[in-house]
Amino acid sequence: MAYDEQLAERVRDQLADVHGITEKAMFGGVAFLLEGNMAVGLTGDQLMVRVGRDDSDDALARPHTRPFDMTGRPMKGWILVAQEGLQHDDEFRAWVRRGLDVAGSLAPKGWWPPVSALSGRQDLNLRPPGPQPGALPDCATPRGCLASGRRESNPP
Repeated sequence: MAYDEQLAERVRDQLADVHGITEKAMFGGVAFLLEGNMAVGLTGDQLMVRVGRDDSDDALARPHTRPFDMTGRPMKGWILVAQEGLQHDDEFRAWVRRGLDVAGSLAPKGWWPPVSALSGRQDLNLRPPGPQPGALPDCATPRGCLASGRRESNPP
């Protein structure tokens, strides 16, 4: 399914100054992700908005909205806004902002805080230190065996 390119341009213009936005083809349309979390997207001529599970009913009470449904089961926390609900720039900006606010409340995808940030301790490190040079015999790894001319993959 194609998407409305003019609507996509409106979204791009709205998100131009937002740091961490990526655009990705999804659902036969286009999605706009904030730090890896989808905020809004387009399918056909409708705007998909991430509203959060707790606010779905409130969002669906607004005119020109319906549940986002791809598989016969509505996706909780997502709605579709029809073109009629996007005619005025104020309404359009409010929907995009709402999607950004919800996506921005989530942890960035592919990002993990350092252990010290989680615990408040600076001396923690989950990774054990690597072996010191010379601490392992030449054949302790397959690469070491090959480097030493041996063919076996396990140390003697």
